[in-house]
Amino acid sequence: MNETLAYIDDYFTGKLSNADKNLFEKRCVDDPDFAAEVSFYLVSREQLKAELFRHKKQEFGNLYSELVAKNRPRSLVRKMAPYIIAIAASLLLFMTWITFFNQPSPDQLANTYIEEHWSTLSITMGGEQDSLQLGIAAYNNNEYEKAEDIFQALEQHEYLRPETSKYLGILYLKIDKNDQAIEQFDKLSGYTNLYANPGKFYGAVARMKRSASDDIEVAKKLLHEVIDQQLPGYKEASLWINRL
Repeated sequence: MNETLAYIDDYFTGKLSNADKNLFEKRCVDDPDFAAEVSFYLVSREQLKAELFRHKKQEFGNLYSELVAKNRPRSLVRKMAPYIIAIAASLLLFMTWITFFNQPSPDQLANTYIEEHWSTLSITMGGEQDSLQLGIAAYNNNEYEKAEDIFQALEQHEYLRPETSKYLGILYLKIDKNDQAIEQFDKLSGYTNLYANPGKFYGAVARMKRSASDDIEVAKKLLHEVIDQQLPGYKEASLWINRL
């Protein structure tokens, strides 16, 4: 059998290791010519009955080799025209499948968001919140214990509690204390006197990152609420909701 065809067949018959499967799927995304060959395989396998496929695999491999040869006869091309047409249609379907298969998981989406938005936090010094900014500065310097101490100390000031809950939640997510992050974001979402409260969205991010038990279902519920109420994070929520 053609070597490439045998390799493709091993993938779809479960003979490849997990590492080789990952390489196969990556090649489908990165190499359009290989993806076309995979599509040819899929179409041909669909056309051939299961029994015929088993008993005629060698014959099919030879025919496949002839088709992909540089100097293939025109008569063979005409003979295989229906298959070639089917390949064009199936290629799009196959690439769609590969794209879906490689979609990031909920925890990957959350980690990407954390890296893009919370690697550093904005500092706006001035007024009564200078002490809060010291905590943010410590966070930005990767002095997480110092930042935690500052934010926890500021929790005694009632007017700062929404902000300390927000920053403590972000800090805990950054250092993989997901349970504590969820606790802080749930506190934050309970404050009803904020102009724009990101607590529900942040709570969804934290549950996506933890991805334990019913976390994803709860995260979906929170994201729906964020979208319906146009809360902070609704744009990301709209993109994520169908991926969970």
